[in-house]
Amino acid sequence: MFDVQSPAAEEFFQSYREIANTFRTLSGDFNDCVRLLTNLPDSQFLRRSLVKSFSALVEGMIYGFKKVALTSNTLRGGFTPAEIACLRERTYRINAKGDAEEDRMQVSFRVNLKFAFRMYAKAHFSVYDLSIDESGWDDLTRVQMIRDRLTHPKSNSDLEVVNLEIEQVRRAQIWFSKNCWGLYKITIKSTIEMAKQNCTVEDASKFDQLYDEFLQFEVNN
Repeated sequence: MFDVQSPAAEEFFQSYREIANTFRTLSGDFNDCVRLLTNLPDSQFLRRSLVKSFSALVEGMIYGFKKVALTSNTLRGGFTPAEIACLRERTYRINAKGDAEEDRMQVSFRVNLKFAFRMYAKAHFSVYDLSIDESGWDDLTRVQMIRDRLTHPKSNSDLEVVNLEIEQVRRAQIWFSKNCWGLYKITIKSTIEMAKQNCTVEDASKFDQLYDEFLQFEVNN
């Protein structure tokens, strides 16, 4: 148990609010791009915007998942020193003078995504592994490469987004959304089960109802 009035608890809850607001804003940007592309399918500006908005959504969620995990550790522990360092994206070394130095950790996109999902799950006493055996995983990796090409173009042709790449973005978005919902389902279920252990039978039934409402929300969205 923990003190819900403590600064650590407030930071923990704030991390949830931040990730929810980030998701709402960036998913809104992506959906706007999809809607506008329906009317202007050949617009290269909108195609580039679709790629960039989706990549921003993924990166925003990665940061948010790790922030929730980090604030969870401050509140109630449970993470190893190595996990905490990786959540902070910091690495350490001894320089030529014999002094300890801190530096920014360099980690690949795919590894970082796996880690973020696993740590968010661990913060909720759960385990979750991404569905990397599905084609959407490869689509997501390709979209990241497209984003990098658009962000650092070497020629004008690098700024063109072809039909195949648009389809890859859409498939990647479906895969990412599916895995986010899977993560939420497991972590919410785990959190509710833990809460039920410390409440009355009547309140426990309310938690079950809350979970059913979440599942219905998932179906409708």
